Amino acid sequence: MISRLTLRLGAGRPDHPLPLLVALAGGAALAIAMDVHRSVAGNAFLLPLVAALILLPAAFLVPRITLGSAGRRRWELLLRGGLAAGIVAGALVFVLIPGSVPGRPGIPFQLLMEGAALVALTGLRARPPLGRLHLPVLLGLAGAALLLVVASFPQPPIDVWVFHRDAALQLAGGGNPYAMDFPNIYDAAASERYYGPGVVNGDRLAFGYPYPPATLLAILPGQVLGGESRIALVGAILVAAACIAIARPGPLARGAAGLLLLLPPLPFLITYAWTEPVTLALLAASVAAACRAPRWTGVALGLLIASKQYVLAIVPLMLLLLRPGSGGRDLGRLGFLTVGTAALVTLPFLLWEVAPFLRAVVELQWIQPYRPDSLGLGPAVTVLLGTPAPFLLAAGAAAGALLLALIRAPWTPSGFALGSALVLLVFFALSKQAFPNYYLAAVGGILVAIGAARIEPDPEVAAEP
Repeated sequence: MISRLTLRLGAGRPDHPLPLLVALAGGAALAIAMDVHRSVAGNAFLLPLVAALILLPAAFLVPRITLGSAGRRRWELLLRGGLAAGIVAGALVFVLIPGSVPGRPGIPFQLLMEGAALVALTGLRARPPLGRLHLPVLLGLAGAALLLVVASFPQPPIDVWVFHRDAALQLAGGGNPYAMDFPNIYDAAASERYYGPGVVNGDRLAFGYPYPPATLLAILPGQVLGGESRIALVGAILVAAACIAIARPGPLARGAAGLLLLLPPLPFLITYAWTEPVTLALLAASVAAACRAPRWTGVALGLLIASKQYVLAIVPLMLLLLRPGSGGRDLGRLGFLTVGTAALVTLPFLLWEVAPFLRAVVELQWIQPYRPDSLGLGPAVTVLLGTPAPFLLAAGAAAGALLLALIRAPWTPSGFALGSALVLLVFFALSKQAFPNYYLAAVGGILVAIGAARIEPDPEVAAEP
């Protein structure tokens, strides 16, 4: 039983800039690992991945430094500098590295992204030149660039795109997307690597839509209205950036939103239709709600839980969203609204046909095969143990990361986002399979944490010159 005193003590821990700066460095290392895994053969990704696995836990362990007004300004300038460096690096990758973007979006894409980078950099000023137009212009430039990438790569050779397309059309036509099957677009050898036992049935895949309902509902408008599910994924990443920018408006929030849109792996992830932009958008919306409209926090959290199976790992971190002075009743209200929203979205599909839903959303995840080409430590662990990394290893490490976050993170919306990034990073890195798309929620969670941080001088030294 969680006591009122425990909640009050935890909710008194404020945000601090040093952990955020260390986490930003970890996020940069993770983004590099994502891009290296995509573009370079072999295990070159291991060095930046290990760096991320060191830096992100370290962000929770660094000692707190007493902050006065001058100290707060210095640390904020360091964070702004880190965000600026990331924005510039992302812009340079898009221009200087051939093949960094799938398809052939050409010079218009580069011009739009360079324009977005310039706008993002101006957002780091106390008063951006564009004023209130800053965020709409940033989102418009980046959104147009990402849509160009989608248009230049109309049929990505990946099953996820087929799942989105066919499931959305099935639901729009009144059919159950969890009780259907899909065409198998891979040959026999690839199918054996990608799917578990009993999944492939001739040229069909014997399961329905493999993601929870919130993701399906999110991509539905893009497919039905625009004829392309990835339009909704572009929209989701823009929503995530907007939520970061408005959580606590200021230079850090604007810079974090800009950096998200300039992440080098982003065009690749959207082109291949991976679902993580939806999960990240709902994570950012949960944090923005906690900062700006607390009554809606539970609704956003419920949608987040109903978006992807692995989100269940961060559910206990919702404690960090409780405000100072909160008690058991506040926790109960938040929990009720969260669970109620998740149930409202999920139960209609579950009860439509129980067995197919459970097979697609639950059983399929358990029987997925070990992937030696994963972006993680799973292959190395497999070599050491002589057997694929067991689920208990990833679950135990994630539990340890969860405990570290609950003990050391600030009990704030920023702390929730940072703790979520840590738990997801550790869980993915030790799982039997993980790929660049998995880590978008971790990198994005760090940027959400920076955007939502309220960095204030310590009361006892706030009056220093």
